[in-house]
Amino acid sequence: MKKAEQLALWIQQLSESNDSVFKIALDSLYESGDTSVMQPVSRVMFKTKDRFRKHLLTEFFANIEKPEAKTELVKIIQNLEKPAHQAELLNVIWNSRMDFSEFLIDIVELAVDGTFDIAIECHTIIENMDGPFDESDVLECQILLSSYEKHPSRTKEKDMLMADIAGFIGKIDSELEG
Repeated sequence: MKKAEQLALWIQQLSESNDSVFKIALDSLYESGDTSVMQPVSRVMFKTKDRFRKHLLTEFFANIEKPEAKTELVKIIQNLEKPAHQAELLNVIWNSRMDFSEFLIDIVELAVDGTFDIAIECHTIIENMDGPFDESDVLECQILLSSYEKHPSRTKEKDMLMADIAGFIGKIDSELEG
């Protein structure tokens, strides 16, 4: 069986009612190391109502350590239409073993554009970033954050989080200048 066919079969098996088939398929997808499975696996994660399976699917994403998976995960989040799904995958980022510092602009943009729940997840991700940070990225983040005041997603509830994110970005800027 060709690799693409095998990956498609494992993805299909994630919808099987048999838990052992589901677990073997998920483990096989993880072991394959193929980042192209991330989007279809995320769709399964959003559809499942089973708490145990949702937990395993969340762990699937959180345990990925391939650097190219970061780009794929951020792209998936940016292309999702449902804010609850974005927040769910953003939660996976801050629970993952990888540092997403190179995606500072993307995370700030998601916070500015998103709901309160998305902003909470972005806040936690930014708070846990290790750097290094590029000065031009920090400047871009400051521009994005300054647009929040007139942004349609602005709410009183979200204002405090956004001020805190601006504080993190300001601290990074000060450290770069220092």
